[in-house]
Amino acid sequence: MIQNMQDLLQADPGVVLREQSDVFRIVERIREIDSNLDVAYLDPDKASITDAPYMIFEWCRDGVPRVLFSVWEMDERVIDRIHAADTTKFDIQGAIEKANEKARKEQQEKSKDVMAEGGDIISHAFASPKTSYTFPSTTGEVVKLDEKGIVKRK
Repeated sequence: MIQNMQDLLQADPGVVLREQSDVFRIVERIREIDSNLDVAYLDPDKASITDAPYMIFEWCRDGVPRVLFSVWEMDERVIDRIHAADTTKFDIQGAIEKANEKARKEQQEKSKDVMAEGGDIISHAFASPKTSYTFPSTTGEVVKLDEKGIVKRK
């Protein structure tokens, strides 16, 4: 199993094949993002079955190539992942706060819906001329309100 770029470079020379830029233009776009980034394609006949076929790596200032990550498919998600890792261009804190705000608003909407449904049930129960009122709960139980206000669940 290839665990780092040094293992890759010391492996059989046939293991590393430079990928052509026609692979969904992703390789070319990676190089446009940062000229120090590159892609290695692992020959499936010589690499381990558990090794992802594409390795994205960076040629560091000290001349040592370092693996950033490996992927099974060379698609737009690779570009997204590189952009997300670049904190000079991607505000991770802002993205987290935006996701948290969205989740909070969704929870508030869900709570409003539950409260509105409960209010609707109670208003129908009070408006009903009957001495008891039954309705299904959110858990599937049948709830019965009687004239004494006693709740019975079945």
